[in-house]
Amino acid sequence: MNSRIHRVLIAAAFLAIAVHAADVPKVIRLGWVGNKNNLASTGGIVGYAQETQAWEKEFAKDGIRIEWNFFTGTGPAINEAVANGEIDIASSGDLPSSSGRSNGLPTRVIVGGGADGGKRYILVAINSTIRRPADLKGKRVTFQKGTYAHLAWDRYARDVLHIDGEKDVKIYSLIGGDQDVALASGSVDAIYGGGLDDVDRGIARILDSVTVDRYPTVGLNAGSTYATQKFIDKYPDIVYRWVKVYLQIADKIDRNDQKPLLRRLGTKDGTSLKNVIAAEPPDSRYGYLPIFDDYYRLSVEKAIKDEVSLKLIRHPYPVADWWDRRFYDKAFAELGLAEKWKDVLAERAAKLETLGK
Repeated sequence: MNSRIHRVLIAAAFLAIAVHAADVPKVIRLGWVGNKNNLASTGGIVGYAQETQAWEKEFAKDGIRIEWNFFTGTGPAINEAVANGEIDIASSGDLPSSSGRSNGLPTRVIVGGGADGGKRYILVAINSTIRRPADLKGKRVTFQKGTYAHLAWDRYARDVLHIDGEKDVKIYSLIGGDQDVALASGSVDAIYGGGLDDVDRGIARILDSVTVDRYPTVGLNAGSTYATQKFIDKYPDIVYRWVKVYLQIADKIDRNDQKPLLRRLGTKDGTSLKNVIAAEPPDSRYGYLPIFDDYYRLSVEKAIKDEVSLKLIRHPYPVADWWDRRFYDKAFAELGLAEKWKDVLAERAAKLETLGK
């Protein structure tokens, strides 16, 4: 082989290596909802992944680092980070995720969501004269605007209190820790979406509890897990592997008794074990398994419809245009989850009528 051909072949080999290397990111930047104690942890499937370093182990052979970002500003802060190109894969509640897309954020949903918003509480001060939910009219209510709680409050005001949630009360937009301080100091009259730790500390008492069973049109939180279009276009194989690990963890949690570990993970943000248990849905399989089905689709569509009617977003859009199911569907089939989760799928299908179908 003459030297010229040899040099060409070497150059071609280096080019092939460079092209391959370009297909692998140096880091996958995750964006997750933080907590009022500003601790870098979460619960559920993602908390399990963080605890076991599942994504770190999956991508270690490629030299890819996992960067965890937890935002105390929750969904709105995550939207800002997406807009600034600071994260690649993220998750947030129904209003911030769908409003971000409505406002032009280049996100695509890659993992379906659960069918249960968990248990949320409306709290008032321990010595408050407010005795029933109807007494909230004209009062000062706090939650963080732009979050799941914002949509949930507007739905609660409309469907339970039969008032305008934005006009018939005075809204104070505060993050979690500031809400507690405001209630304790008498600066607000109620917290929407508060936690029971405030009750245990003697700061608050429960005025009402909100679950999807009690209030089907209010308690649902159809949050989404999504990636940026840029990251998907550049690293589709990485997105697929990330999603597959996510579903493997969900399946492992489902097949094994992981409740003690999940409860411990739930306390890492400062919540007491008693209140972690109190917040659990009656059926965790039904509530938390990440499933792309008609129940999830209709939940998201209903959220978008309510957001438009409640003037929380201006521009509705087809859910199908927001979703990129390729990675989920492939992993779902490879892991045989249609058979493993068939009873949950059937249960969710049977409850479609609760969403108006």
